[in-house]
Amino acid sequence: MLGKLTRWLSGGYDALSPQPAPQPAVRVPTQLSVTVFAGEAQPWVSYLNARPTDRYDPDMGLDVLWGGRNRVLAFREHSAGSHRLAQCLNETWRLARDRLKRKPFALDVLDALVFSNPANGATDLQIRVGPDLPSDASREIALDATLSPVTVRIVLQAAMVEGVLDEYRKLSPATMPDECLGVAWTLLKALITQLGYPNYPRDRFVERIDLSARVCLVTLNLLYDEAHEGRVMLNAAGRAFESFVSRRHGLDGQDLHVRHPYFRLLDELRFLLHEKLHRDYESEARIMVREYLDERYLRLSLAGIMPDAAESMQPLAFCAETGEVARQSPGIGRFGIVDPEDLKAWQKVTKPFRDLGFTLLRQVGMGEFGRVYEAVNHANPNLPPVVALKVDRVRRWKKTKQIQVIETMLQTSRDLAASPHVIRIFDAGRVPGKKLTYHVLQFIDGETLDNLIGVTGTEHASVLRPGQRRSEGEAEREYQRAQRNSHLESWRRRRLTLPFASRLSLTQSLDVLTSILLWVEEVHQLGYVVNDLKHGNLMVSRRGQVKGIDMDSYSPYGSSIDKHADFFFLGVSLMLFYLNLDRPQDSPRLLGADGLPAQASVQETVRQHWPFGDVTRISHGRVESAQVIRLWTDLIERSRDLTYARTPELFTADVDRLIRLKRTISLEEIVLD
Repeated sequence: MLGKLTRWLSGGYDALSPQPAPQPAVRVPTQLSVTVFAGEAQPWVSYLNARPTDRYDPDMGLDVLWGGRNRVLAFREHSAGSHRLAQCLNETWRLARDRLKRKPFALDVLDALVFSNPANGATDLQIRVGPDLPSDASREIALDATLSPVTVRIVLQAAMVEGVLDEYRKLSPATMPDECLGVAWTLLKALITQLGYPNYPRDRFVERIDLSARVCLVTLNLLYDEAHEGRVMLNAAGRAFESFVSRRHGLDGQDLHVRHPYFRLLDELRFLLHEKLHRDYESEARIMVREYLDERYLRLSLAGIMPDAAESMQPLAFCAETGEVARQSPGIGRFGIVDPEDLKAWQKVTKPFRDLGFTLLRQVGMGEFGRVYEAVNHANPNLPPVVALKVDRVRRWKKTKQIQVIETMLQTSRDLAASPHVIRIFDAGRVPGKKLTYHVLQFIDGETLDNLIGVTGTEHASVLRPGQRRSEGEAEREYQRAQRNSHLESWRRRRLTLPFASRLSLTQSLDVLTSILLWVEEVHQLGYVVNDLKHGNLMVSRRGQVKGIDMDSYSPYGSSIDKHADFFFLGVSLMLFYLNLDRPQDSPRLLGADGLPAQASVQETVRQHWPFGDVTRISHGRVESAQVIRLWTDLIERSRDLTYARTPELFTADVDRLIRLKRTISLEEIVLD
């Protein structure tokens, strides 16, 4: 982190404190294309499969009276049973704005959250209460056939509402306003977040990061006055808020900032108490919020088809409360160790990593340059409690192709941290006593996309960096050279690979496709190129999140020519992904030496291998198969012929086209958590 900010960021994670025990992923097959940031799959699938009228308490409902231009926000009850809720929200909303007048920059952020979202005035906006809602709040938008919103409801979790109102009712008329605000802030905070959501977020993850960062700033400036020794200091409202949360979650108040991840995040963001630091380090705040949300991300459609980890890939048992790891010996066929070379590599680095404060749990993968281990972090308070450790692995025939220097790698990670679709690197160094470098990475429990679609060890690999490319034709020649060298990747096929648990449906395929395109778009917008764009460098977590990995290949670009290889390789990858959507797992359809069919026959190839049946029937007459084929063909052809490299705005337009087509096919309500 930047030196000027270091004194504000010394709190971090407390790896020695009790942590929630990791829960095994439970696969829940569903076609629901919903991304949320709280809860587990089964409660969400059950909730979303219920009819909207059955989700809500019929006696609890409010109208939201919203006037963006005049900054009017008020709540009107539907019935007598909703009176207390309306009264609480109206009173505490006024209290929040009045208190923030002493911090005008924070008041501006609050008003922007609530009043700058035109979606709040586009249709009638209601508040409902859901007994079975798996999160504190959601924004639920029902659409008509033209994707126009019919109804918009902000749904609040019944248990949270009842808890707040019960506490609020106990307060006497003489109670200080700050205490009233603190008791109700859990409720008001959830509501404000939902008021900030647009009805049609282009990228839900990016939108949620921005919203959460701004709500954290408001929370800090309402409930805390200063920071001391790495922790925010409570005011009267904050004491009431933390007391309520402690009782709600069964945590001792002294442990709240140690054991509750949201309060650890607030400690890390304490620089937001100061306007200048907020202005100077707004992007750093979003990165911290992104890391908090990363662990909560859940995409139902993809999580439902992710394979369970194989028995031989189960990690060493460890106690999340104490960080202690079971005394078990590694061996071939256990903990991800496939062969004697793996076992030797594990034994070589075990003690040096233990000396650095890490205990290996399992080998989770092996790439072109290194092995990757899951590890418990015992002694590094600024890192998450579980991390991935990548140790370089340079074979003799790769001697001329070294890993990027540590400083460059860390700078690349910092620059790309703004994209939630790229893995994070937290630290790097040299393994003590060994001629090896290592990187401390964000741990992603999942599989690479090449494993999931069954093309492991057969893909291309980029061979050039920006500045080495001279012309448009270089991208295709580079691909052909990479294809000729693909036999060098054959060792990957000997590794343990797991496919999707079932074949991808049309909407699931479009979910993967959307994530891939957003990844590429964001990397380019941040001034970088991927260079080695392939399925083997994309990870899908068991919670359905798609992330670009292998930071060795990323580098800044100087001109549009530097993006040529990315788009050419993207076209190849999209075709390879498409051709393997319906093939048996043991017989991948590979591309020829040229990588793609002749341009004139791409559309015909897509049509011949169409695996999804009648889209008209699937979409109830809203979309025809030809529209999806045309879009997929355009994405492949425009990547291959470098149209997107020359006109990035067309790439953005086609991503938008894909998102709209996907929504039109499923026409499911949009649920934002």
